[in-house]
Amino acid sequence: MRPWPPELAVRVAWFAIAAGFLVRAYLSATNFLNADEVLHLLKIEGPGWAGAMQVAGHGHPPFHLLAVNATLTLFGRSEFSLRLPSLLAGGILIWLAYRWMSAVAGRTAGAVAAIVFAALHAAIVLAAEVRDYSIALCFAAASLFAFERAVRQDRRYWLVLSGVFAGLMLFTEFVMAIFAVALGLYALARLASLGFPRRIAGFWAAGQALAGVTGVAIYFAYLYRTGAGGGVGRGMRGGYLRHWFLQPGGSFPDFAWRNTVEFFSYSFGSHPAGWIALALFAAGCWLAWQRDRPLLVLLLAPFVLGIGAASAGVLPYGGSRHTAYGILSAAAGVCLPLAGIARWRPKPFLAGAAALGSLLYATASYDSWFIPRPNQRVSMIRDAIAYLRESVPPEGVVFVTGQGWQTLGYYLGPDPNLTIAEMAGLPVTYRSNLAVASLFNWSPSPSTFLSAYGEWRRKMPKDTQVWVFDAGWDTNLATGIRRDYPQLNLVGLRMFGTHVSVFRAPNVSVQAQPPAGR
Repeated sequence: MRPWPPELAVRVAWFAIAAGFLVRAYLSATNFLNADEVLHLLKIEGPGWAGAMQVAGHGHPPFHLLAVNATLTLFGRSEFSLRLPSLLAGGILIWLAYRWMSAVAGRTAGAVAAIVFAALHAAIVLAAEVRDYSIALCFAAASLFAFERAVRQDRRYWLVLSGVFAGLMLFTEFVMAIFAVALGLYALARLASLGFPRRIAGFWAAGQALAGVTGVAIYFAYLYRTGAGGGVGRGMRGGYLRHWFLQPGGSFPDFAWRNTVEFFSYSFGSHPAGWIALALFAAGCWLAWQRDRPLLVLLLAPFVLGIGAASAGVLPYGGSRHTAYGILSAAAGVCLPLAGIARWRPKPFLAGAAALGSLLYATASYDSWFIPRPNQRVSMIRDAIAYLRESVPPEGVVFVTGQGWQTLGYYLGPDPNLTIAEMAGLPVTYRSNLAVASLFNWSPSPSTFLSAYGEWRRKMPKDTQVWVFDAGWDTNLATGIRRDYPQLNLVGLRMFGTHVSVFRAPNVSVQAQPPAGR
């Protein structure tokens, strides 16, 4: 099987890079901001650069917020502007994957890597959100590429640059510390296979020292100083990410296997795609064992380290963005057997890749913190707010959860006359001619919401008309209330997709508990 001609590999790679970037740009411009994304904006919109450098209330190193603050200052607070740093990083990541895999496994594997990364569900989603993971992955790939360029072309100063990129990766997202260790192990294995050449070993050590100093500085400046160093793992372990930690009494083999499957399902967008990707990854590991054993270290190390960290309660391991440290290795492992197929039958492979990539993009459904694309259009939020304004009388109140308040607050826009007061024990914000009462609960269940609302409502004047606005990742409140409390009449209910709803608050005195069997 001969490698692709250079012209074909370059054309395929650049087509994949362009297509992948355009898909990410389209989503960045047309998806509404979710509540987490708005929190990033709130972190910097008032204090600016000073707020970006503070970890309190954010829990991540500051590079991403510094980048978002720059685009906010230059281009305003539109969805596209706030997502621009992640978008640019996501496009560059595809190019870096192409260059790195070309250096490691040949130009055919490089072109295949461009296709895989362009269509990779996790990479698409993370590049179209106001989050730091896409930028961290870009720096990780840059560090890999710089290292490979140094050892294969004897360009020693690239080793220092590899360390700089690794340090920037840690300055962007702390969970990438797992990948930093994996990268160090890979570098040692690669240098060992070359006999530790003196010309480059010292430069590699300098780069590693630079990355290590950056990591230690970040820990003491942003995690240890704020108490997050131990609290990050504890908070996630007992909270919404508890399934991605080995719990006391749990089976280690079952945890490792189940969460590895979940990781691949998240990364590739669905359980069927995850199973196929895991099988291809296993084949890629076998090929690496046969041809390039240092590469096998890079493929397996993030997963071994991640399982160990999750078992120790330090960092999560499973099907969520918090395990982004494994994405590069997973995709690289998948590329190796696919490159063999591509060399064997180039035209059928390209046709199949185009069809399968489109299918995976259209059917992605795994991520529980991922709103299906047809249900996250900006127009839905704007229509919901227009309907809310039409429905709520001047003396009425809008009642929201924590998630709903973040999204509603962003789309109501800045208000120089904004005031905050208390109403029956809850904070009420008066902005854009609406009074908005917010629960402290970020994402309550229907029963929790109705209980809290009922307690608040009893303290309010009986003639106050209350409407509910809800938008978040979880099951929408209107959907949950109709499922668990079919006896409650949600007057004026309008659904805008599956995750945004507006309705008049129900009469919770009808029945306090859901029907039997619910």
